[in-house]
Amino acid sequence: MNSSAETTEGQTSFEDGPLTPNLLGAAFGLMDVVAFGAVGFFVLDDPFLGALAGLFVGTGVFLFLPLFVASSTVDGGLQGMESDTDRHPFRGFHRLAAGFALSAGGLSYLSYLFVEQSLVPALPIGLLVAAVVYVSLSFLMPNAEL
Repeated sequence: MNSSAETTEGQTSFEDGPLTPNLLGAAFGLMDVVAFGAVGFFVLDDPFLGALAGLFVGTGVFLFLPLFVASSTVDGGLQGMESDTDRHPFRGFHRLAAGFALSAGGLSYLSYLFVEQSLVPALPIGLLVAAVVYVSLSFLMPNAEL
């Protein structure tokens, strides 16, 4: 029994259609901006503050989601997508760590806004959390590339 969802040997599931991992990441990232903007409007009475958190989280989703989608078609997963040329975490952009870091920074920014609705302390807290998570994860996770 041959299903149309199955892939043939040597062919990935994204080769034939217009849907790509980057397009999926962009769509889900844009939906995060809208959803967090709605949270900002209904909970914080300021859609800009929520949309800014959604921009952090949405950018993070845009960075890490395509890697996970593409890793399902590669032997070895994320380890198989790692470049062999340079493994030092600070010599290149670590897309996977940056995606998780921006998402964590956006969520911590939004959580601080629930406590105190002020942009001045919330934004540096979100950026600090993003920097700490990026540095930590850049050492722990493989630097996968599309």
